[in-house]
Amino acid sequence: MIKLEGENAELRHENAELRHENDLLKEKVSELEKKGNQNSTNSHLSPSKDPVKIKAAKQRKRGGKLGGKKNHEGYTLQRVAQADEIINQSPDKCECGCDLKDCKSLFYDIRQEFEIPISKLK
Repeated sequence: MIKLEGENAELRHENAELRHENDLLKEKVSELEKKGNQNSTNSHLSPSKDPVKIKAAKQRKRGGKLGGKKNHEGYTLQRVAQADEIINQSPDKCECGCDLKDCKSLFYDIRQEFEIPISKLK
């Protein structure tokens, strides 16, 4: 009988500790949920930190769409007529291991990189 009373007291103590821990975890979850629901309209966060859904909703509300607007003149770096260096990149072997050196390409992609020279401070 005494043994059962001791075991019962231990279980009650453990139960109280678990309830307390559960309450702390519930508080933490509610804090995290509040943080997750914050955006620039209901907190000090900047609009750039808004989730994409909110940004799109704001744009639609103002009547606009995301991205470049019609008839807006874009600015793009134009290709140069003569590149300083041309690098042909093609695989030597295919996935199965066959030699591809003598094969003609079915498609290709042209890209151009512009490097900004690093200036030295005087």
